[in-house]
Amino acid sequence: MRNGLQNPFLDYKNAIEEYKKCMNAFKALIFQSKSNKKFNDSLETLQGLLMGILKEMRMICKKKNKIEGINISSIPDDELEMHTLIDGNPGKKDSTYESY
Repeated sequence: MRNGLQNPFLDYKNAIEEYKKCMNAFKALIFQSKSNKKFNDSLETLQGLLMGILKEMRMICKKKNKIEGINISSIPDDELEMHTLIDGNPGKKDSTYESY
């Protein structure tokens, strides 16, 4: 995501959905494998990398809010901050793992 995009907010929302899909797929892989420890370490690394990208995207969105103000196609800063921690959703359980 670059600063010159028309609507970085849509890209941010899509990135969050893709993050969740990625984490769910990787977690399913962990539970299907026999060496959970090795994959759990990889899961933490993957999550850290993806959260770093989302953080950069969030900063671009905040910058756009600051310059152009809040409008119908933007996301308020406080709602952007709610996405700083995306944890597994304990209420949405599959038979083997928690969904994001």
